[in-house]
Amino acid sequence: MHVAAAPAPILPRQLATPQPSPSSQEEEPPAPPSLKDRFSSAVGDGLNALAYTHKALPNFIYPSVFGTAAEKAQIWQTLDSLPMYDAVRPISISVRESLGSSNLLGVTRPAINSIELNRTGIGMTNPENFRYTLIHEIGHTRDYEGGVVSVITGGHSSSDPFGAPPYVSRYAGTLKQEDFAETYAEYRLNPARLRHVSEEKMDAMERLDRPNFMQAFVDREEFRETGKLIARGLEVPYLRWGLGLMTQVAAYSLAASGVGEVISGVSNKDTMRAVSGGTQLAAGASLMFSYKHPVLGFVALGALGAHRGLEIAREKGARQTASYAALAGGALGGMVGGIAAPLGLTMLGYQAAGPIGGAVGLVVGGVLGNRLGAAAGAHAGLALAG
Repeated sequence: MHVAAAPAPILPRQLATPQPSPSSQEEEPPAPPSLKDRFSSAVGDGLNALAYTHKALPNFIYPSVFGTAAEKAQIWQTLDSLPMYDAVRPISISVRESLGSSNLLGVTRPAINSIELNRTGIGMTNPENFRYTLIHEIGHTRDYEGGVVSVITGGHSSSDPFGAPPYVSRYAGTLKQEDFAETYAEYRLNPARLRHVSEEKMDAMERLDRPNFMQAFVDREEFRETGKLIARGLEVPYLRWGLGLMTQVAAYSLAASGVGEVISGVSNKDTMRAVSGGTQLAAGASLMFSYKHPVLGFVALGALGAHRGLEIAREKGARQTASYAALAGGALGGMVGGIAAPLGLTMLGYQAAGPIGGAVGLVVGGVLGNRLGAAAGAHAGLALAG
């Protein structure tokens, strides 16, 4: 039952003071974020920046290796025998006591490109068999070099001539993915035999065995030794799995956030919000497919810079024309800063303090390069726009 409240009595000779309506009351400004909140936000932004940088630039961080001292030495020897751009494709290589069957010598998890080898597998005490199995598994990481994206869209083994005879081994005929991995191992260990078995598959491997210009750039001492130091520093069980997934999820989340912003901007006829969402979508999509061509990594860094430029324009209350100038300046600055800072500081750090200095330079450049470059470019764009 609803009962109306009785009116409050008014004392004699006392006028009732009219109460302002809730809508007319001044809203208190929001409390500034606490130190803890600011710290958490800064850490999150820094981790995202590192993830974006890692996806956008050529990888030079070697896999973290787990096993006995002798096993680890053999794994590193094998990695050093391969081109750097293939040696860094796995995120971790672990030697397990057993994988459930002595017939199962190794397994690769293509979504994260993690390799596990069977210590008690048939013939694995033979160094040559151990080496062959490891290179076979690295072949799977070459096949699915894009991680989850490659699993969804299909790896190199999805196209001809893989999955069809002639095969380099009986096992290659079981699955097209195994055909690719066996062909890869034969290409690395016995290329003359591969050419004799299948000229077409040999040609396919030679086409894949061409580093792009960015992979060639980082194939030098400063990056190799820095990448090995970082890999050894991350030898914590399953840590590389988590970091690998985080890096991929960061790109997917960025693209999904961009889609939401575009839809919201279009629905509310907010052009700048839709454009801002478009920059996020472009950055996320480019990061997801950056393994296909290094230019996509540059596009991603430029799109991230453009998004930062729009944020700065909005904070300054810039008009639409000036906002577009900030977008353009942020894109250029973000691309230059996002490339030059992590790579340049890695090289300078290595020259100053060896691999430790290189690692510090990579982290500092990865966290700050794109963001500071975008900010400088955005402010320049706003200044030019008046």
